Amino acid sequence: MPAESNRPEEDWVSACMALACGEWGWPPESFWRATPFDVGRALKGLLDLRGAQAGFSARAAADLRARLDSEIRGQKSEIRNRK
Repeated sequence: MPAESNRPEEDWVSACMALACGEWGWPPESFWRATPFDVGRALKGLLDLRGAQAGFSARAAADLRARLDSEIRGQKSEIRNRK
């Protein structure tokens, strides 16, 4: 996993990008076009298929999933507030 920065959101994005591009082989353009939901569903599918052998600890996967869920809720809230 990339070194931690002073900004948690950068660590979060770095972790997602490392997983998507490094583990799953996504090109960077695909990662940047993906939504948090896309990354979360891919992570869930990987964990369902390979479990902890996915190259990501169960704890790290659970933390990443929680952050993705939080981001998705934030996006939905932002959309509702625009209406």
